Amino acid sequence: MPTLNWDERQMLREIQAHLCAMLVREGAAREQISTVDVYFHTSNLAPYLNTISPHKGVAWVRRDDVQYAADWLVEHQRRPRLFFLDALFPEAFQQQLLLMGLALEDEQTVIAYRPLFGPAMPDEIPRGRLARSFAEPIAAAVVSSPKDLAVWQRVLNAAYYNAETLTIPAEQAERLATSAQAGENLFVLAYYDKMPLGVARVA
Repeated sequence: MPTLNWDERQMLREIQAHLCAMLVREGAAREQISTVDVYFHTSNLAPYLNTISPHKGVAWVRRDDVQYAADWLVEHQRRPRLFFLDALFPEAFQQQLLLMGLALEDEQTVIAYRPLFGPAMPDEIPRGRLARSFAEPIAAAVVSSPKDLAVWQRVLNAAYYNAETLTIPAEQAERLATSAQAGENLFVLAYYDKMPLGVARVA
């Protein structure tokens, strides 16, 4: 398992915290038992709402804590289940779980989105930024004239619909221009070596 740097570990901890917060949001009660948290829903028997998770920030989970939490779930007619992000724990931790008689039920890949453009969304922790300006031949601009918006629509058609459009009806370009001038939308056209190749619309 590759070694994670501090930033990567923090990001994974945030993902783990988000998953746990979603359980509480869906009505599960949370009880800490030393190095683990137990989630229990009084009326919903769904396995993901009745589960065990490592407590926030711990680097190792005690075997006795997992066993106690599992026994508690069994007493309340729930199937004991533990979920965690394996990258946050050493391989020996998974070996410990196997020795306890636990078996892998499900494994899912976590894909993290790292925003590169600002501004950051509320409560979002930025992971990086692209430069504020690009050296040639890359350029981008907000366009508002019917002529430029016809080009914008052609690039969109080619990228999104996979259709090459040689001409754009004048009335369609005019509608886009009216929308831009009214402040309803911003139309961004990106160029590579003066060739229009990318578009974006901000509503």
